[in-house]
Amino acid sequence: MQKRNLVASNLHSKAAARRGVVAVAVFAAVIQLGLGAEPAKASSEGWFHAPMTPIQIAFTPGGQQIFDKTTPVYGLRLSLLYGTQKKIYGLDLGLFSDAYKMSGIQLGLGNQVFEEMNGLQLGVANSNDNGYGLQIGILNRTHGMKGLQIGILNWNDQGFLPVFPFFNFTMPSDH
Repeated sequence: MQKRNLVASNLHSKAAARRGVVAVAVFAAVIQLGLGAEPAKASSEGWFHAPMTPIQIAFTPGGQQIFDKTTPVYGLRLSLLYGTQKKIYGLDLGLFSDAYKMSGIQLGLGNQVFEEMNGLQLGVANSNDNGYGLQIGILNRTHGMKGLQIGILNWNDQGFLPVFPFFNFTMPSDH
């Protein structure tokens, strides 16, 4: 009897979590529609386009997200499986996340910023091209971040060594 109640409670919790995610997605879409969001073009990724959004939820690869990737996020972006966004200012949570410019905190299994990252990347694998900050993970890679990497293997093209275990950092410039 107790086991059956535990199973029923667990199923109820999962259903409540799904309803919560759907409610947040609907709430964000309704707010954005009131602020001037419009349906995204068919070739665009995402369902809506807006000047900005405080919340973005990405579901799967291929553009299944509330707002298209060109809508800047000022707040929270949640990638349930994978998400990509041009600009994120705030907290980026997800399994696998891509951004072109990110200022804030990016947490997930795989984090990637293509242009400029300012802040913290915390995950199993982190990658960025440029910026200022801290990477903490098993594998960390950067082409030009000024800051510190902590992990099992750290690649930094401008680091005190290009590849170094446990930590790596950018040497101060003479300028």
